[in-house]
Amino acid sequence: MGQALEKWIKQTAPMSPRAAAMLNLIVAASRVEHGLEVLMEPYGITRRQYNVMRILRGAHPEGHPRSEVAARMADRAPDVTRLIDRLVQLDFVERIKGTKDKRESIAKLTSKGMSVLKKLDPLVSNYIENEFGGLYTREECLLLSEFCERTYQSDE
Repeated sequence: MGQALEKWIKQTAPMSPRAAAMLNLIVAASRVEHGLEVLMEPYGITRRQYNVMRILRGAHPEGHPRSEVAARMADRAPDVTRLIDRLVQLDFVERIKGTKDKRESIAKLTSKGMSVLKKLDPLVSNYIENEFGGLYTREECLLLSEFCERTYQSDE
């Protein structure tokens, strides 16, 4: 176990390298997620709601049904309907009836939602650069991505 992890979890008892790797991944992800939450807070959204908006921007102007949004989320959430409901309340997203199946609703990004994303884009880019730019080279980022992908690629 590394000194940083020992200090973070306040534990000096030995653990296996695999256990230390898993804990380090959890701690690092938690730190990055918290930073994103702080970044999104002034806009009244969470990082998961931001993810939904980002997904809908990629499908703009057609939008996506809830099931497609859920399938595309980086951070899988069981409450996608509630996330979309909150974005509708904020007028960042609208729902329309599906053309093929009237029981299905399609979520679409509104102009207000698009405006918020345009404001957040440079902030998120700066956050990513600040978090990873000085810590990792391009090659290290590719390697880190490869290692992370190994933890979930069997889930596909």
